[in-house]
Amino acid sequence: MGSAERLIAAAVLGSVVAYGATFLAIRLAGQFDFYDRPSASKAHGVPTPYLGGLAVTASFVVVMLLLARRT
Repeated sequence: MGSAERLIAAAVLGSVVAYGATFLAIRLAGQFDFYDRPSASKAHGVPTPYLGGLAVTASFVVVMLLLARRT
């Protein structure tokens, strides 16, 4: 697999992992009641689940592992 193909595969895989991990992070936040609650100083009107960074980090790690692999 050439460099261009590996980069395309990494981008696609990273997007898929981030998409799936986001739903898992939302469910996990719901199970542990881990929400950012609205207040006077915040723009959102409903509780917003935390852990989105976990989904982004998971996709980053998967992509880095894919790109670091030598063939």
